[in-house]
Amino acid sequence: MIASALNRLVHWRYVFPVTLFLVLRLWFSLWASSTAVLLPIQNESSKFYYGMTPLSGFDGILWGPWQRWDTIWYTKIAEQGYSANDLSTAFFPLYPLLIRVTATLLSINSVAAGLIISSLAALGSFTWLYRLTQEQYGEAMARRALLGLAIFPTAFFLFAAYTESLFLFLTLGCWWFAQKRKWEFAGLMGGLAALTRPQGMLIALPLAFIFLDQFRHRQVTLLRAANLFSVVGGGSLFVFYVFQIDRSLTAWFEFEGLWRESTLPWQPIWQSLVTILTSGDFAIAFVNLLDLGLTCLFLGLTIWAVTRKQFAEAMYLAIILLPPLFTIARFNAYLPLASISRFLVVAFPGFVLLARTNLPKSIFVGLAGLSIVIQTLLVILFAHWVFVG
Repeated sequence: MIASALNRLVHWRYVFPVTLFLVLRLWFSLWASSTAVLLPIQNESSKFYYGMTPLSGFDGILWGPWQRWDTIWYTKIAEQGYSANDLSTAFFPLYPLLIRVTATLLSINSVAAGLIISSLAALGSFTWLYRLTQEQYGEAMARRALLGLAIFPTAFFLFAAYTESLFLFLTLGCWWFAQKRKWEFAGLMGGLAALTRPQGMLIALPLAFIFLDQFRHRQVTLLRAANLFSVVGGGSLFVFYVFQIDRSLTAWFEFEGLWRESTLPWQPIWQSLVTILTSGDFAIAFVNLLDLGLTCLFLGLTIWAVTRKQFAEAMYLAIILLPPLFTIARFNAYLPLASISRFLVVAFPGFVLLARTNLPKSIFVGLAGLSIVIQTLLVILFAHWVFVG
């Protein structure tokens, strides 16, 4: 069975996604480690480790540049569990659980375990997106869609010890099985996605569009819709667990509210624009401009999906894009749209739609080059403890 799986992996149709994955894994690692060596970290960054020990020595060069921001929360949960006395319960449990298991089995540090999990999930995501697009639109379109994802400015988060790659892998798997009318597996993958990120529970909405279309064409029975409840149930299990810690039905929402506050959708957009024009700080203006530009791009793609009557794809894009627009970050007053450019890296229908625009080759190459430069700059900033998502 293992030999058969390896043979399929190296089959010609997987060469492009596997090669692209290996190139990016090496590229990001080189820039992150070089940054760690050439740009020493300032002492004030120690407060962001939240009691975790910074990696040092060889580990500090190889894994240390990725021990940043949310990674620290996930590794802290993996090593110490959840606590009602900090903000840990804002982070869903599947990823830190996998980190703990991997670190224990391989006898490695938690950051390295997280990077291994994310890398494997990124490889799986590349392969699944490639196959999904190839089956619908052909080889050329599959390459363009996957390349669009790979050069996306924040695609390096798929290789960091963050949940993006795991969530993308699970949602792509969910989508794949739903289209194949294997709803038991779609429900399982969706339930795991709901244990990975808060938006996971909302995947039930685009899945419902896919199911209703299949039901309308008499391809599935109504009883199989019960599998959709697995998606909602996955996230509900964690909310119930938080209730056991805090004894409050609204505990998770209260903890999440400490990170972000509710607002009207145009407020973070307007504040981001004002910050770009008035901050006077290049890094702040740059990240705000990136957040705002990508937000507008994916809003346009969502509307375009609706006009093309791709309602499931439009709904998926909406559940990734819209929730951040109705909140504003409390933890960083300079980034009203904080993290939205990172969230969008899992919005896979957008990359398929972008591939279908059929831009002239010269324009595509120019945009790809610019995106790679931005991507590399973000990796350097991230490794140097600058919040970029």
